[in-house]
Amino acid sequence: SSLPTAVILRQTANYVGLAASTCLELGWDPLRNALRFNDLRPEIETISRHLTWLAAISFFVIAELDRVGSDHIEREGHQLRKKYRGSIRFASCSQETDRTNIWD
Repeated sequence: SSLPTAVILRQTANYVGLAASTCLELGWDPLRNALRFNDLRPEIETISRHLTWLAAISFFVIAELDRVGSDHIEREGHQLRKKYRGSIRFASCSQETDRTNIWD
């Protein structure tokens, strides 16, 4: 089945952001020069570099987890709406115990 456009856009945005973060890490030396990090003590620059990388990774991991969770909720909603005719009166149950629990 094809994915909805919103799902594809969110997934693409997450991957582009992760790629941009990777480019930030790979291009740290020119960025360090531009931002005048050369004036910092080496320990501070190393900590700054690692914190930037950790923040970027954390953001995109959280965004991806959110996307996956939202996709799961959307699939559940689609399954619940499948063959829905506007009332529980028209519902059918695959298990007799389900029917008993719903109607009793």
